[in-house]
Amino acid sequence: MLKGIIYLKILYLNILLMNIDELCSFYCLNSKVERSESIKESYKKVDISCNFYEGVNKNDPYIVQLEKRYFNCVYCMYGHMNMIHDFYYNTDKQYGIFSEDDIYIHINFKKYLENIIVDFERLNLDVLLLSYLTNFKITEEFIDFKLKNENMRSNENFQYNYHNFPDNLWGSQMYLLSRKHAKFLLDKYYDGIAYTELYDKCEGLPPLSADWTITKDGNRALIFPLLAIEKPCNYEHYGQNYLHNYTYLNFFVENEYV
Repeated sequence: MLKGIIYLKILYLNILLMNIDELCSFYCLNSKVERSESIKESYKKVDISCNFYEGVNKNDPYIVQLEKRYFNCVYCMYGHMNMIHDFYYNTDKQYGIFSEDDIYIHINFKKYLENIIVDFERLNLDVLLLSYLTNFKITEEFIDFKLKNENMRSNENFQYNYHNFPDNLWGSQMYLLSRKHAKFLLDKYYDGIAYTELYDKCEGLPPLSADWTITKDGNRALIFPLLAIEKPCNYEHYGQNYLHNYTYLNFFVENEYV
């Protein structure tokens, strides 16, 4: 118990001594030009230097080959994978934070990251969802969302909780990865042709889609309340429209997100 407390204090002090920008690389998949100005302004307002990635070329022969065997989620998937590849191979940062371009970001996002990084290490996480789609408030009463930080708070004034989550939760709007887990994901998914060949032969593998793959391996958790919220959108399909808009309608607070 004492060793754990000492370790936590040392870890917290080390993080405080380092700038968040020295610990983390930030990436945003900004594939739609009409969203560029808004998402760049949001990151500027929360004082984060973010790498904006335009996404994969849909005419790339590799992507075309994948799309023929799959569906257009491949474009989004490989936008994420290329950002993760850049993080792992072109930086020496310990953590990567990846997002999409249609989100509102909590005004205290950067401030909260100090506590989040400490908790991420303390809980020995590989993946932490900072934004996702939910149509209800996440509480420990739900069996699929068991509380992971019970009696384990690094900062009593930081009132966010960490929960398990089921495979059917969608969530690639914003997430945090360890460096080690980024390499794991690249080894598993970066060669999409090999993955699709395996998918064709095996039952139970998820489709090559960011929502169903990137956040589902390793020791994972989500944070609640959300640190980013997907912006309102309009889908012709009622179910998709409901799923993608419910989070905004129920959890967005104007003065808390930018």
